[in-house]
Amino acid sequence: MNKAKLCVVDAVYQKEGPSVNALNAFLDKHPFGPYDHLSEAVREVQRLRKKGKGDKADMLKALLQQFAKSRGVGKDAFEELPALMALMRERNAYAHPYDEKYLVSEIKKGNSDLSSISNVLMLIIKPPPPAKPAEGGN
Repeated sequence: MNKAKLCVVDAVYQKEGPSVNALNAFLDKHPFGPYDHLSEAVREVQRLRKKGKGDKADMLKALLQQFAKSRGVGKDAFEELPALMALMRERNAYAHPYDEKYLVSEIKKGNSDLSSISNVLMLIIKPPPPAKPAEGGN
């Protein structure tokens, strides 16, 4: 991972918040949002299409394009978010190798940095229970 890619990800971590706030304000009078991340808006377009709500998806996509233009960037800026998210995942794997054993041990020790989020962390990292067999199966 080169310096330019690392700077891209740092920019997202440091600068996305104000852009999200601006997007939420822009969408305030519309039936979309609020969002915590820009990528959530793109995912909502995809979910709406999947649910067969193409008109709503088109409306949100058009609003995202209007928002991008209002910020002085190309109207298809939101189309680039999947590539940006891939860079973020690449950076996370590169910069922060995941050590689950360490994380679980810190949760069990009651690390004060993790105590307020320990349940959601375990929800994320704990493997799902085995699937139960269907009742009435042969």
